[in-house]
Order: sequence, then C-alpha cells, then structure tokens
Amino acid sequence: MVTDLVSELTSIGYELLLEGDHVKLHYMKPDDPPDSARMLIDELKVCKAEVVNILRAKSGPGSNATFKWRNPYPRGTPEARRESLLQVMTAIWETAREEVCLEDVERVSGVSRFKLYEGFKQHFGMSPLAFRKKYRLEEVRRNILRSGSRSSISGIAMDWGFTHLGRFSIEYKKQFNELPSETLKRSRQNP
Repeated sequence: MVTDLVSELTSIGYELLLEGDHVKLHYMKPDDPPDSARMLIDELKVCKAEVVNILRAKSGPGSNATFKWRNPYPRGTPEARRESLLQVMTAIWETAREEVCLEDVERVSGVSRFKLYEGFKQHFGMSPLAFRKKYRLEEVRRNILRSGSRSSISGIAMDWGFTHLGRFSIEYKKQFNELPSETLKRSRQNP
C-alpha cells in the first residue's frame, strides 16, 4: 500500500527526499501536478512514518533516499537543457533559505558543471549561485517592504540564509542601489 503510494507519486513526477525524519516532496515536471496528486499527498501525510521507514530501507543506514523523475528528453537537446534549468531553478527556489553548495546544484541539474554554467549564462546572464543570491536578496527586500517595522532587517536576512550581515548589506546595496535600512525607512513612509 505505502510502497504503491511512493511509486505512484514518483511516476507522476514527484521526487521524495528523506532528510532526517522529514519527507520532502518536489514536483519536477514543467506543467502543473495532476489533480490526483493532492489526494496522494494527503495519504502520504497520514502514513508518513511508514514512508520514512521505506525510504530508509531503500537508502541504507545513514544516507538520504532520493527517488527522482528523470528528464524525459534526449541528452543534449534544447528541451533537455531547458528541463535541467527548470529543475535547478525549482531547487533554488525551494532551498533558498538553506545552506547549499555548487555540488548540490550540479547534482540536481543532472548535467556537468560546465553545461550548468553555460545554460545559466545563456538564459540569465549569471551563474547558478549568482541567480540564487539574487533571488534570496529579492525575497529579503520583498519581506522588508511587506513587514515594515514588524521585523528586524537582520532577522529577515538571517531567515533567508545570510549569516554575515555586513556582507549581506554590501550585496543588498549592490543589487538595489540602497541599504536595507533605507528600504525599511521608505516602506514606513509609504505604508
């Protein structure tokens, strides 16, 4: 029953990741998940402990289990490259608050580091990690503007994974041509 549930989720395009006692779901296809996915996910929540045990058994002791939907397009085609970029972008958005290294991004893409950089440079004009930093800075800015004086800038920045606040402030100013404190001041003046 639970094994069938895991198989069904992976067959429609979900990736199941075991992290400690948590099961993370990532939808890896470019279109929206089918309507049946919601029911399957609800079932997964009910039998989460069993799913964790299955994933642990499949992965062996002390490792993370990953069941991935594979890129359906032939290697080297424009569709395959676009699909790899989509997978990386999705992973970047979903893990933006976490510590991620280049190897993690490379593994998600399923292509070499060179091809990954080449694709990001061609489509976005920057490296994958620069794309990730830009996204995180944009989210911090959005949070500052939304929260006004209810949250501290350092708290918001730390929530988004910026642990060195001096460096964060420099990067923020480079990106938006103003300090985070100036953004906050502006948001208070224009509620």
